[in-house]
Amino acid sequence: MLAMNNPCRKISTFSCYFSIIHSNQEPKVNCLLKGEIIDRESKALILFKWTADHKVKKEIVIPIEKGRFEFLLEDAFIEAYILAFKEETDKGGFMPVIFFPQDGEVNFKIHSRELAEKNTISGGPVNKELMAYYASFKEKFGDLKDTVLGKMKMLMREKRYYTKEVNNLFKEIRSTKDPQIKTETYQKIEALKKQGKDLSPEGKKANKEYQAYNLKTSEWSEQYINDHITYLSYYWLFRKVRFWRNGEFPVAKILKQYELFAQKFPHHPYTSLLKKRIQGYASVKIGKDLIDFNAPDLGGNKHQLSTLAKDKVTLLNLWSTTCSSCIGKSRTMVPIYEDYKDKGFTVIGVAREFGNTDKLVERLEKEKFPWINLIDLDGQLGIWSKYNIPNASGQTFLIDEQGKILEINPTAGSIRKILRAKEVI
Repeated sequence: MLAMNNPCRKISTFSCYFSIIHSNQEPKVNCLLKGEIIDRESKALILFKWTADHKVKKEIVIPIEKGRFEFLLEDAFIEAYILAFKEETDKGGFMPVIFFPQDGEVNFKIHSRELAEKNTISGGPVNKELMAYYASFKEKFGDLKDTVLGKMKMLMREKRYYTKEVNNLFKEIRSTKDPQIKTETYQKIEALKKQGKDLSPEGKKANKEYQAYNLKTSEWSEQYINDHITYLSYYWLFRKVRFWRNGEFPVAKILKQYELFAQKFPHHPYTSLLKKRIQGYASVKIGKDLIDFNAPDLGGNKHQLSTLAKDKVTLLNLWSTTCSSCIGKSRTMVPIYEDYKDKGFTVIGVAREFGNTDKLVERLEKEKFPWINLIDLDGQLGIWSKYNIPNASGQTFLIDEQGKILEINPTAGSIRKILRAKEVI
């Protein structure tokens, strides 16, 4: 018999309907997850909410026995959840299986990563809508996707997508274990990208075709969100906001869409979470005021950001001990700090750690970063959310003497240039 966390209890359709009509809260469900694993050998799946950082909130481990699994998910909102193979998440990267719980059963057929498009989910109107969405997308864009991505993959495989210079830089990254060298090399690649010198002529053509494909699919998805005020579309809207990468964030446009969903689902978890994300995009941008907070150091002493940064050019360095690029970038800031710490410049480090501070103590003893270092243990202070990077490992923000954001994710070179200019003044 397959392992379960509790015997499944059935909820009548009438009682479920009654609870929805007579409650001011968003309905919750009890959902039996049952599935078959095809084309791969795995021992366990993990389960967590799509909105959760599984490093902060301990995920549920579901054992796989003889290629099958079963688990009772109780008292859940109708929101996106993720199933993923545990061995993949342990390595840091995984192929998510998105689904929505419902009262009753949700059934899965989950394939290997290479055959993920064959995955099926059945049970409940939202999952039915999800599978129809996938099918419609594939029918409309499947051939174009295969052509465009196939060409890009071929060029990358044959080392023809990037210029020779960039390919050599990637080779340097692969050959070193030093996080500082990796960070500095990535910065060189980013500089070439900003100058339009990262892609070969073939790569530029392929990238242009990819951007056109992205535009078409984005427009199609946008229309779907506007035409369907449903749980699924609420997820797609949240996903668009969460992973926004298309330049300036259109606050007014997104807010208008959000209000339609908030009106229909006022008590849904996405309503409060998405509101904070939209506010974050409006607040965390160049020219806006810093977002203040209090955080402790390792001795338990509380410090206020605005007090530490008063009348100084300040680099707010949000990082973690698991983020090698964050550590590498911090190392590049040490010489700048030493040169300008007595000339109106400071660095404030805040590490987000999970469980305890042991790794932070060990890392600080090794690195000896000379600036003040604070801690946001388990993300309880919400600093990452306040700065609109809840799922990122870290980010840096350069703040001027008046508390305005000067740059987001500045390089050591750009900071030094700003500080030299202020010296002249």
